[in-house]
Amino acid sequence: MILKTISAFSEQTFFKQCLVTISREDFQELKQLLENKYWPFPVQIVIGGETRAISVKNAVDLVHTEFVWIHDGARPFVSQALIYRLYHASRIHDAVIPVIDEVDTLKEVKEGYVLRTVERNVFKRVQTPQVFKTHCLKEAYQSFFNKSQTDESGLVEKTKVPVYVVEGEINNKKITFQTDIA
Repeated sequence: MILKTISAFSEQTFFKQCLVTISREDFQELKQLLENKYWPFPVQIVIGGETRAISVKNAVDLVHTEFVWIHDGARPFVSQALIYRLYHASRIHDAVIPVIDEVDTLKEVKEGYVLRTVERNVFKRVQTPQVFKTHCLKEAYQSFFNKSQTDESGLVEKTKVPVYVVEGEINNKKITFQTDIA
């Protein structure tokens, strides 16, 4: 899955490096997997942390390019069209994320009971990759880091930097559960 994900980004010439976070326990396995693979950019393995947020921060701390792209290795179906949309939007905006419409009815639930039905047309499902001016994301980490955060754009929002959205893709699925593989 990680090789397919890296390959999607290797088709574009504007990527200068790729940082992949991994647990200490899986480091050697990933290192062997990446050996003898050719990519048009260097691929560096970064030891992650106890949470996704810490893992991403560990990698972002090593970034020195103007832009940083954050992508879930568990989203191997990212398309060139989506990468292209994000790239062009990032030339205008400091923070860009892909979103898709919510198609299910949404309920606010507390202690097993529905409190209310909320308007689904105002809610969007967030995907990756997410693109940020590196200095914006680093400032957000410095000011608002929370080890349990699940989304970097949420941090950037707290800095009052507007987060622009582009159309995501239904096929840009995240492999989370064993049933997702099927």
